[in-house]
Amino acid sequence: MPGKVFISCGQANPKEKEVAKKLEDWLRTEGFSPYVAIRTQSINDVNSGIIGNLKNSDYYIFIDFRREKISCFKKIYRGSLFTNQELAIAYYLGFDNAIFFQQTGVKRDGLLNYMISNSTLFNDHTDVFNHVIEAVKARNWSPKYSRHLIASNLIWTKNIQYNDHSGNLYTGKVLNLDIKNLRNDLPAFKSQIRLEYIQYNGNTILSPDKSPIKCSGQPGFEQAIWPDSHCAFSLLLQDSNNPGNIYLLSSLDISPKQPIITAAGTYLLYFSLLAENFPLLNISIELVHNGYIHEDAYVTISNSI
Repeated sequence: MPGKVFISCGQANPKEKEVAKKLEDWLRTEGFSPYVAIRTQSINDVNSGIIGNLKNSDYYIFIDFRREKISCFKKIYRGSLFTNQELAIAYYLGFDNAIFFQQTGVKRDGLLNYMISNSTLFNDHTDVFNHVIEAVKARNWSPKYSRHLIASNLIWTKNIQYNDHSGNLYTGKVLNLDIKNLRNDLPAFKSQIRLEYIQYNGNTILSPDKSPIKCSGQPGFEQAIWPDSHCAFSLLLQDSNNPGNIYLLSSLDISPKQPIITAAGTYLLYFSLLAENFPLLNISIELVHNGYIHEDAYVTISNSI
């Protein structure tokens, strides 16, 4: 999941649209996932487009172009209304590595003056592109960075004994998954994972058990992830006595539990992670199951928001 860049940039004329397009293309070639904000027409557009994309972005670029003149005696102009509205939302969401650009002559008032006090000034549209490239490189922006939660480090354990809260006793290998919180200022309270559905042989099967998944090494099914830290969840267990059976390690209070996988094949398992202060994280895991799983069995993972 490449780092997502929210480009807040006026597009009132062809020159401004050209700046937005050049930045979008360049960021994409650098491995980022750019999103160019467009003017919205309704409150639903604001909620789903602007706020939604700001929430799941990792970086923020603010470009304030001049609008009409507001003084008869001095070269003072107002800035872009929609860009400044997006800036207010971005400020509330706490982007800590944002970059700001403002065309000379745009008037700063009140909170705006505080929020972009370190902005880079430019005279003409043609200056913006190079300014952004310089700032992105100077700030060491990386397409691998995320200000959200990310899933990583899928690891099968060696054989262990597992006795769950319903009295089910297993011996087998457990698939553990790390969840990382790369923010240094915001904890992820009440983090939970559940299985949404499985794809197998071209069929999509809704999860028979959408209960929260077990926290690794703990008795619970929910945990807090501290800033700049990580935690682990135990997703699956393969029964060593019957290697064809793979169980979901959930909080479902039932005995005996039924396995969610019983046949060899390639499976795509789709999990979701819910945590306070963060957008929902979708996690897909590809599992190649041939009836026997060892510590380096073939599993891959991808993230999306």
